Amino acid sequence: MDFDMGGFLGGVIGVLGAYGIAVWQLRNQREAEKPSKDRKTYVLATILRQELNLAWDYFVTEDFRFGELFRCVLRMNNKLQEYLPEAIEADKRLFSLITQTIDGLSAISEKYSRQARTHENFMAYETELLTYAEVMRSKCDELIEEIRARNHQDY
Repeated sequence: MDFDMGGFLGGVIGVLGAYGIAVWQLRNQREAEKPSKDRKTYVLATILRQELNLAWDYFVTEDFRFGELFRCVLRMNNKLQEYLPEAIEADKRLFSLITQTIDGLSAISEKYSRQARTHENFMAYETELLTYAEVMRSKCDELIEEIRARNHQDY
């Protein structure tokens, strides 16, 4: 039985070529999906930014009741949680931003739930919620600007 060196080398070269083409195809496919993912991330970041802009509507109450403000925080957290499945598909930074926002608002509420229910504490609670929402909104702006700069376009 003779060893066919030409056949062996031809088979190895064929396998390596097929592997190279598969890697090249996967890279091209990922590059083709990138603008679509960026568009989805951009849209979701814009929606999240708008929700955080509405913090004044959510958190400013007229009768200075803690219970109502706690419910407003829960309502906003529930609204933000609706966007989590899409954020998971779009960009892990956006997912992280949403979860940080929810966790931060919840932590602020937990902090003030243990304090005396005075007018001063209510105003401090409301101010801290609005400040935190503004910080997270600025992070959305940074993400939006990064996507604009990378793609040289506004979706």
